[in-house]
Amino acid sequence: MTRRLWWIQLARYSTIVLGVLGLASASSWFFGPGSKRLDGATICILAAMMLMLRLARVRLPRGESISIDVFVVVVGVLLTSWFSLLAAHTLATIIELGCRHVLGQARGTRRVFYSTALVRCGTMYFAYACTHALGLSRGVGSATVAGLLFAVADLFLAPLVTPSLAGGNRGKATVYEPVLTAYAVHVALAAAFVDMFDILGWWGVGAGLLMAVVLQQGFNLLMTIKRGYSETIMAVGTAAEIALRLETGTTVRLADLGVRVGRRLNLSSRMLEKVNHALLLSRVGELGEGELTDIPLTEALERSALAVSAVPFLDGVSFLLNPHCEIVSGASAKRRQPWQLASSLVRVCATYMRVLETNGPRQALRITESECESLPFCPEVVSALTLELAEPSSSG
Repeated sequence: MTRRLWWIQLARYSTIVLGVLGLASASSWFFGPGSKRLDGATICILAAMMLMLRLARVRLPRGESISIDVFVVVVGVLLTSWFSLLAAHTLATIIELGCRHVLGQARGTRRVFYSTALVRCGTMYFAYACTHALGLSRGVGSATVAGLLFAVADLFLAPLVTPSLAGGNRGKATVYEPVLTAYAVHVALAAAFVDMFDILGWWGVGAGLLMAVVLQQGFNLLMTIKRGYSETIMAVGTAAEIALRLETGTTVRLADLGVRVGRRLNLSSRMLEKVNHALLLSRVGELGEGELTDIPLTEALERSALAVSAVPFLDGVSFLLNPHCEIVSGASAKRRQPWQLASSLVRVCATYMRVLETNGPRQALRITESECESLPFCPEVVSALTLELAEPSSSG
């Protein structure tokens, strides 16, 4: 079992165990001895807040869909009991599933939906248990710690366990930097309004919720613009496929391979986005040259770089396609290093996919290593490509 698969298995069992512990804790409180005081109004308020944030679900450029409800979880952890928070989560989940069923969107997603609900229960219980184990009381610091605990579990643990309702793993192609910003604002809003709860009460929490919803709508608008650019770039790549009589989806598979290998090389999300665009446009330079073998790969990439160099949105992509382009005038070697690594990644992946058209995977990998051995960081890139191709889920 590879290290990544081992980590996924560990994350899966950990979140399931946490979810079961959360359910057991709530059940022991509810069915145990002693008087019980159920605050139905609080449960309904928390459920309504969760539904509002789920309606403002964030959609990312590559199609993933995620729900950010850190604000509500922090409020529930610090201002209510665990049973109330779990009851609100359960009520919101039932209502959401019912609405999906009425709208005809529940078919084929129930298993994913239930597993997502259990995982979310586990991440919430993780934040709740850690917060109370640390003895944190209501305040800015406590809300910040609770928010960070839940955000870490929700961002880096849950995506490995269950796919998004939009179809696709959140951790597979997510652009994390903008998402981290949204999580940070949720934590900040929760900390502020929890601290002012004694003065403003639930009206203040409602005002904070509206701010969080506005934040997510603005985030969705930004992602819509970025998706529009990405879809336009994909359309150009598809046009190149049609003109060159390539198999449908060739450039998309190439771009996906480059992104996955780039993650193994620890490239930043912004650099991965540029790698994705560069590989989607890598065949544009072959247009007008007849058969595929009429133009060498190096010349094709240089022509592709020339075609995109005048587009401001694609700033830096031309360098990844043609390393002879100047990316940053007078940049230090340390600053140029990730660009050179990404440029070598683009060249290696483009070479491999072209050679793969006439050779088997192993032979194509050997030829690629031989042809790209003079590139900077070639051994690292080829090693990462080899590991990625060895994954059972890799399309090769």
